[in-house]
Amino acid sequence: MTELPLVLFTLLSQMAAGAFLTLHIMQSQNKMDDIVGKSIAKVIVGILGFGLLCSTSHLGDPMGAYRAISNIASSWLSREIVLFGGFFVLTFGYYYKWEDKTLRRIIGTLGSFLAVISVIASGLVYTLPARPAWDSPFPVAFFMISALVLGPLLVTTIASIKKTIVCKKAFRFMMMMLVIDFLCFLMFISMMGDILSMNHIFIVARVMIGMVVPICLIWWSLQKEHDKNLNILPWVFILIILGEFMGRLSFYQDVLPYTMFG
Repeated sequence: MTELPLVLFTLLSQMAAGAFLTLHIMQSQNKMDDIVGKSIAKVIVGILGFGLLCSTSHLGDPMGAYRAISNIASSWLSREIVLFGGFFVLTFGYYYKWEDKTLRRIIGTLGSFLAVISVIASGLVYTLPARPAWDSPFPVAFFMISALVLGPLLVTTIASIKKTIVCKKAFRFMMMMLVIDFLCFLMFISMMGDILSMNHIFIVARVMIGMVVPICLIWWSLQKEHDKNLNILPWVFILIILGEFMGRLSFYQDVLPYTMFG
């Protein structure tokens, strides 16, 4: 499965971007315990570092990966690499300088901005005229939605494991993003279905596992008390990750047969 490194890179980098943005916002509003927040920051560094490592393993010459940034003036692939590299440096600085709240806030603001730009750049890599299904705003939209689903979910799941109360606003936000993801996916299928290679069974499985069931579970959890909410998050996390993984495999199945580099 030659596309697996790219699947892992895009999923992990978008998760890290969304998680960093979520953590910074929660910290700025004093809605996250400092000890738990530092643990989450450490996880973000590890996830993004592993994702970047995965991104080099699909290259014929991983040691020559530095040459991929040589076309930064004209290539979104080069820009993606530079942006995520810079974002990784800021995530490390955010964790390393955690005790300095003023510097942490500055790094967090810069890192949040770079996180959003990096995800947009990653989506623009795949807006290919050679592939009509992806020569549209959909790649950027799906990648950004993934970041805004996976990131908050990672933060709240870690918080729940550490027995920190997760407010219902976080659940409502995740459910809203999943509903948007579901509606965008239906729109995409209705507009592009005749030129996609995905089979109907795979589409249904991806939607049910990664969208419909998690939406139902989150809605159900919103009817419960705060302490009951914590029990559902790890299961929601597993389902959404599995659904995103399936969706990303189909994404590369459609894209990779066509040139990405000009």
